[in-house]
Amino acid sequence: MRFRSTGLGKTEMRGDIFDFTKNGNIFVIHVKTSQPPGWTIRAGLTYQDSLKVLALLLRPKTLFSVLFGWMKKSESPEEF
Repeated sequence: MRFRSTGLGKTEMRGDIFDFTKNGNIFVIHVKTSQPPGWTIRAGLTYQDSLKVLALLLRPKTLFSVLFGWMKKSESPEEF
């Protein structure tokens, strides 16, 4: 995964999801960064957030990209 933050300027972070937990009514995605090394990022999703993510993933264009995107070699964009 790639991450950007307006607070970090042009800095790009890279990392991998290593855990997905539930804390009360919040789902927590845990990401361990490899660039810069050693950071742990947590994102908390409410039930409403989870529904939004699911709806976005189930859009035909997105679903097609997720299911068949691995067959297409494309360059990653510099800006996103």
